[in-house]
Amino acid sequence: CSMFNVQCSVLSTQYSVLSAQYSALGTRYSVLEVNLQLIKHSILLRTLIVSIKPFLRNTLPMKLQIFEGEYSVCQFGADHPIPNWFSLDTENHFVSISRTSEELTVIAQSEIVSTNTIAGTKIQSGFTCMRVVGDLDFDIIGVIAGISSALANEKIPILSISTYNTDYFLIPKTNLDQAVSALRKAGYEFNID
Repeated sequence: CSMFNVQCSVLSTQYSVLSAQYSALGTRYSVLEVNLQLIKHSILLRTLIVSIKPFLRNTLPMKLQIFEGEYSVCQFGADHPIPNWFSLDTENHFVSISRTSEELTVIAQSEIVSTNTIAGTKIQSGFTCMRVVGDLDFDIIGVIAGISSALANEKIPILSISTYNTDYFLIPKTNLDQAVSALRKAGYEFNID
């Protein structure tokens, strides 16, 4: 019987050791489970941030910059060479060139265009140029739509041009005050150049 008691005592000790180890494993398992849950929530949070980033960016007040001077839009034939005056001082203003199978379009300050007019060139003048300040990510949605919608509600026509970094807009100079008012009412802020 004493042998049985010794075996019972050994078994009881082994059970206690196993129980303590199981408890430690349970604690480690709980910690692991909590860490896995935190990682899962972190991944979900990152995914959520990435998916709503374009919408968050669009809710922030966007700043627009108005360039001084008047701009003109010039249309040439599709095979017309790029005008040699196009590369004139572009440091402090916007210039753009677009070529399709149907036309060559050049946008520049009116004073540059008027001193370099070529016979037969279609020219529309009297525009103000503005741009969205800062670099825009390619996944941002609705930048042009928001601005054009605010101006369309006031019956103000626009010509939009996108570059790698941002968006530019030409609006009739005669509508500038009305456009600024409409865009401010829509939540846009202005940096006047």
